[in-house]
Amino acid sequence: MLNFENNLECESPILEMDDYIPFAVELGSDSSQLLYWRAGDGKLSLIEIGLKAENGAVHSVTLTSINPRNVKETENSIKTDLIETYGIPVFDTSNWNTDSSSYSDNFRDDFSINCSLVIGQDYLALDFCDVDKPSQYIRNKR
Repeated sequence: MLNFENNLECESPILEMDDYIPFAVELGSDSSQLLYWRAGDGKLSLIEIGLKAENGAVHSVTLTSINPRNVKETENSIKTDLIETYGIPVFDTSNWNTDSSSYSDNFRDDFSINCSLVIGQDYLALDFCDVDKPSQYIRNKR
């Protein structure tokens, strides 16, 4: 699992949704060396989070596939009792070997994680089941 460190100032996101990829978000245009954390159940669900190698900031999030039984739609707006901040999450990437010449070292996989997707009136929420509950809510400009 990724370990949250802090957050950085917001960048304008680009959000794409279509019939084949549930959603893809790109934060900023700088795509220097990226590290990838991929998670899912190993069968029907896969999410890929691209992190900037120099600081661990989220660069992209792509939900490639999700078990249809784990998709919920609601007409409600998001409601949370969590502390809300604006920014881009930054994660600890110290366990990645960024000096390696092998491209495969840019990936960390965890295919034992179930997730669900909530599609709300004005938000998308991806819930990683069986992990600790979130302690804060980080919004971006969108």
